[in-house]
Order: sequence, then C-alpha cells, then structure tokens
Amino acid sequence: MTQAQHTLATPARRALATMTVLTSICLAACGGGGGASAEAPLATAPNTAGAVGSGSTGNTNDPSTDSTPATAGPAQPGEGSGVAGPVAPDGDAPVGVTPSQPTPRLALGAQWLETGPLADWWTAAASGDGQVLAMAVNPGGLYLSHDAGATWEPQAGAGQGNWSSIDMDPSGTHIAASSFGGLLWVSHDGGASWEGKFHDCHWLGVTLSNNGQRLAAVAKFGPLFTSDDGGASWVPRLPTGDWQAVAGSEDGRVLLTAAHDGPIQVSIDFGQTWTAREQSRGWYRLAISADGQHMAAAENGGQIHMSSDFGQTWTATFQSMPVTALSMTRDGRQLVVAVPILGKVTTDAGLYYSGDFGQSWQALATPRTWRAAALSGDGNALVAAARGDGVDPMAIAPGLPGGHIFVTRASAVAATAAHASH
Repeated sequence: MTQAQHTLATPARRALATMTVLTSICLAACGGGGGASAEAPLATAPNTAGAVGSGSTGNTNDPSTDSTPATAGPAQPGEGSGVAGPVAPDGDAPVGVTPSQPTPRLALGAQWLETGPLADWWTAAASGDGQVLAMAVNPGGLYLSHDAGATWEPQAGAGQGNWSSIDMDPSGTHIAASSFGGLLWVSHDGGASWEGKFHDCHWLGVTLSNNGQRLAAVAKFGPLFTSDDGGASWVPRLPTGDWQAVAGSEDGRVLLTAAHDGPIQVSIDFGQTWTAREQSRGWYRLAISADGQHMAAAENGGQIHMSSDFGQTWTATFQSMPVTALSMTRDGRQLVVAVPILGKVTTDAGLYYSGDFGQSWQALATPRTWRAAALSGDGNALVAAARGDGVDPMAIAPGLPGGHIFVTRASAVAATAAHASH
C-alpha cells in the first residue's frame, strides 16, 4: 500500500474522538446559535481501500471495466493562441462510454460573448445545458442569467457577501452559494427566492444534490458539515481543518474534499465515513463527475491530479501553474481550468480545455486575471470571468475597474461576439 492509499485508520479515530469538542469550538467561532442543529457525529469506521468503487455508490459502473483511456503523464498546454479545443460532444454520453461522432458545430472558444457588469468576479456555476448561469462577486452580489448569459440579474434576496463558491443542479432550479464570513444561501426556485442557512462562518465551499436536499459545506479552519434536509439541520462529518473546497456527485452519495495542508478525502456514503487518498499537495480546487467516478484536484500553483476510479488512484496532468477555477462536465470527459495573470507575469495565463479526461490540454483564451470558470454539464457552454485588469485575482478586496463575463458555446452565437483574447 502506497502513502497515497493509506486510510484514516488510527489518526482518524483520534480525530473523530475529539469531534464534539472541535465542533463546539467551530460553532462558537462561526456565530453559534442560528437555529440550525449541529448533531454529534456518528460513530464511524474508516473505509477500506477496496470500498471505493466497489459498487456501494449506487451506480452500475464498474471502474475496472470503464473505457476511460489511461491518463498520461504531465501534458503541456497549448501556446495561448486562442485556438479552441476539440468539438464538444452533442449532449451527454453515458459515463465511461466514448460518445458517437458529434454533429459538426462551432467549438468552444471560437467565439465569445462579452457580457455582464464590470465587477470583481470570484466564482461561477452552470446548469446542464448552460441556459442557467451563476456568477458571484467577492465582495459584492450574486448574479444569475436564465438566457445563456445574454442578460444578468442581481440576486437581491441573497444580499451582499464575500462569495466563495456556487453549485447548482443540472436544471438550474436548486442553487447553493457560500459566503466567506457569512451564511450559506440556498434557492429552490431558480433564484426567485433565497434563504440563508446555518451560521456565519468562513465558508469556502458548498455542494448540493440534484433534489436540493443533500448539501455539504466546508469552512476554513472549521469542520466539514452535511445536511440531508435542504439545510435545515447540519451534522459535522470531518474535524476542523484548513478545508479549501468540496464537490459532490449529483445524488450526494460521493463527496470529495481536501485541506490545503492535508490529503484528499473521499466519501461514498453521503459523508458518513471518509478515506484519505492522494497525499497533501497544497490542494485548492476540486471537480467531480455526475456519478462521482471521475475526479479532479488542482494544487495551489501546482499540477492537476485526475482519478477515474472514485478517487482510489490519482495521476498528475497539466503543468505547474496557479489555477483559480476548475470545472468538469457531467461525464468527466471535458475539463476547463483558469490560470490568471499574477502581477506582471503573463506567461501561460489563460483558460485551458481538455476533452479527453485531462490527457491533453489546449488554450481557449489568452491572458487575463481569470478567476471564475464553469462548464455546462453537457460541455457545450463555458462561462468565465476575470477580476479586472491590474487586480490581484487572489485578493479578497475590491478592485477597479473590474472585469466582464465571457460566454462561449459549442454552437452558433446569435449575439455579437467578442474575443476573450483581446
């Protein structure tokens, strides 16, 4: 057994034994009270290495028979020429199955729509078909588009915040957003109304299931919490850590999280038990496929690591560069990463696309202070935004003049196109 395959074993038991104390400390630090319950954690035993992908995830795909190509070693992305990647598949293909020859269409990145207000954008999400898009400012407001990015509406019901993460179901009906130093906000009607959940805390990530009932959230130097009732009550599942992000399968069964100073953690039972996987690498961004089989994890300034077996094994890809956003399609085949300009360094900055599970990468857009990016579930749309020229994309502070939102689709663009490379 390699270091990356060690389970939580004894350290996990010691950590879970102190969970109640740590949780009470975190809840006090996160505002206490608030009307949401924080139950004592379940008595759990760590998963064995063989448990992940054994069929207990509730899907019928056997990772050992998946037709996913073997992941190659680190691949060098393109030269930032603005040339688009492979043509996106025509709709979702069954997980683990190579789609039939797609209908010829305009590739992602061939044309861009420059839209939305100037703002210090931070995080994004997209529905299954890309018709519903979400963008958030940090600090500032939350915005939604219900017309594939043509127009954007501020979400007054969610208020202002230091927005750190957004997730939505494929239909765009259920949406969750986390605020650093604020609440978790949830909408079950496509943004028509919003409700603040849980306590004020330094939330860095949130994910929700297709039906909007199962949620998981992580706070910086707090526990990982889950809810199975739409956020009415919460259960601590992992002890306090420097958690950076969380991602979940569409049914909420498979969960993926990582701390900046710890290994990747995987659960296949709605967060009740966890297995430590790939070693500590300064993790920063995560993505997962609809069924949880395919996973991606980006280091802070390092490579991207891919798994096609529910997190059991990981292979490095891309090249060592700062990544501010990571997104994956429902079948796990297509990925996009955002690499920003940092200071005066523009070399290799841009948006990069992979259409083969991360084996190879091509540039879609050239340098900007890219911060947010999200692929639609079917891979036929991409929304991205920058913090603004001359603004530090890593800093949580307002900058002027801010950046616009850019949308590209793997089909004809009806509206006036702009070039994200300009």
